[in-house]
Amino acid sequence: IGFNSQEKAKKPLASTLLRTIMNKGVKAAIQQYHDLKKNEPDSYNFAESELNSLGYRLLRTEKINEAIEIFKLNVEVYPEAFNTYDSLGEGYMHAGDNE
Repeated sequence: IGFNSQEKAKKPLASTLLRTIMNKGVKAAIQQYHDLKKNEPDSYNFAESELNSLGYRLLRTEKINEAIEIFKLNVEVYPEAFNTYDSLGEGYMHAGDNE
């Protein structure tokens, strides 16, 4: 009642990509994102917040360059969302790039 049960069944994208980052690197995770979005669009939660939370999780563990790459992906995928740019700026700030 009032919710779509298929929405609740979607797998968390952030956890899946985090495992790939830890095992194979951020470039492999970005490729995985594109592959999953193309081949399994209904299986994963592709919300802006998934990539954003992944980026912040990476920042908290001092994986700053990886976080920046994930934030850049989020800007690419959600160019209309102001929060993606804010998060990318925060990633650059953590890297010491204040420009």
